[in-house]
Amino acid sequence: MQFTDEERDQLFKMTELYKEVKELMTYAEELDDNKRTFLQPVNELRASFDHMMRVYAFKFGLKETTNSDYSIKNIDKSYGHVYRAGYDLLDYISIDLRKKIVDELSDYSPEIITNVFPKYYQEIRPEIENASNKVSQLRASKDVSNTNDENFREYVKINNNLRSYYDEVIRMKPSLIECQSAENKKKWISHVKWIVGPIIGALVVLFGQRFLI
Repeated sequence: MQFTDEERDQLFKMTELYKEVKELMTYAEELDDNKRTFLQPVNELRASFDHMMRVYAFKFGLKETTNSDYSIKNIDKSYGHVYRAGYDLLDYISIDLRKKIVDELSDYSPEIITNVFPKYYQEIRPEIENASNKVSQLRASKDVSNTNDENFREYVKINNNLRSYYDEVIRMKPSLIECQSAENKKKWISHVKWIVGPIIGALVVLFGQRFLI
């Protein structure tokens, strides 16, 4: 089976992209609470496979065509479907990671987070907000008919940062839980004192009066 240099370069490029998209698919499924398989990316990969089978059918002599650029056109279309599958997965992962980071910290007061995990407000929170703006821009500029590898790489970089932030939040959870437990204990003791204190005071006064009598 012979490929032109252009076909070979595009196939190599698509193979690299597919490996990355496959990793995104695996991570998205693990990240999802219900471990779902995402149908839209799967459908895109199925369509990509169909275009590649057309290329192989032509190269093996199983299909005849007078179109001289039949192979490269189908390889390009196949690449476009892999590209769209990657974008779909990046969209889901970025949304879910931002939500999970907020949810993981929702049970803790800003004071506790500041004391135990100061990096969150100093660095992570601003970066998440910045990532949200960048993601909106990337999604608005996405053109499925004209792949932009530079934008795709930027989106991957944003998601990788969000993944590292989420992992860091998970690592900090035991310390946050411990601090929250100590804080709750202090509040409980204070509450008990607030209730019991006046009662003890009243008893002291009562018994003191009886002693005097």
